Amino acid sequence: MTKKGNSNSSKQQQIIINNNAKVEEPIIKINVNVHPNSKESSIVSFEDQILSLRISEPPIDGKANTGVIEFLSKELNIRKSNIEVGKGSKSRNKSVEIDISSENITKDELFERIKSKLNN
Repeated sequence: MTKKGNSNSSKQQQIIINNNAKVEEPIIKINVNVHPNSKESSIVSFEDQILSLRISEPPIDGKANTGVIEFLSKELNIRKSNIEVGKGSKSRNKSVEIDISSENITKDELFERIKSKLNN
C-alpha cells in the first residue's frame, strides 16, 4: 500500500509540473493582404495583426501563394515547410499559418522579425 500512495503522489506532482509549464500555440495564424504582380516583393505594413505584402509573382495558378511562402521564409528565416496558406488561396486576403514549434521562436519573436523588416 505504501507504493500505491507514493505513485499517486508522484502522478499528482507530474500533473502540477505540467500545469505550471508555459504552453504556447505552435501554429500562428496571420491575416495577410497580398498585392501580386508587383515590381518587387516587400513587406508594406503590419498593423492590427494584418500583414500587407507586395509579391512579384502573378496571381496565376497559385504562383502568388508560392511567392508568399518563399518570401516569408526568406525574410523571416523560417523553413518553407512550416509556412502554409490556410485560407484565401484564390483571394488577396489570406490566412497564413506558421508552425513555430520546430523553429525555436515565440509568437512575440516572430512579430518582432516582421516589424524589423518594415524598417529596412
